Amino acid sequence: MVGIAIGAVTYRHVDDNTVRLLLGVLTLVFAFSYFIQRSPLDQGSSRGRALGLTCGTISGFTSFVAHAGGAPVKFYLLPQRLDKRVFVGTHAVFFFIINQVKVWPYLWLGQFSAENLTTSLILAPAVPLGVWLGWRLNRALSLEFFYKLCYGLLFLAGIKLVWDGLALGG
Repeated sequence: MVGIAIGAVTYRHVDDNTVRLLLGVLTLVFAFSYFIQRSPLDQGSSRGRALGLTCGTISGFTSFVAHAGGAPVKFYLLPQRLDKRVFVGTHAVFFFIINQVKVWPYLWLGQFSAENLTTSLILAPAVPLGVWLGWRLNRALSLEFFYKLCYGLLFLAGIKLVWDGLALGG
């Protein structure tokens, strides 16, 4: 919530492409951490709580200004080596709440248009298919492959964020 508030107040003064570029570089660094990580993160430790608050705030901010809040949440969740259902469920609930809260500042800033609401309505029927496919994949993948896939996709997301930050910014 703090990150969303910061994003709402600074929205008109923040270059979303710079945010994408910086987040992309951080995402790539974090994705490489998979190869040097030694033990799971203890979320109850002071380090774990501080990381959770930091990542949650950054995720709220980057989600608000650049629609790129997934990577910071993964920075916190992936090192915990949670059960894959808990990981996916936590991620889904986190962004359900984030997206509900973002509606009000977006309304305040006049960010809704007939075009983006129409796009949302057109894409809405794909949601049940995505949920079904995710549920099936979650059941089919081993825990080890699930985490390798998450880090691999995080790496690709980092490349995309860097690309978008450079291409859209220049």
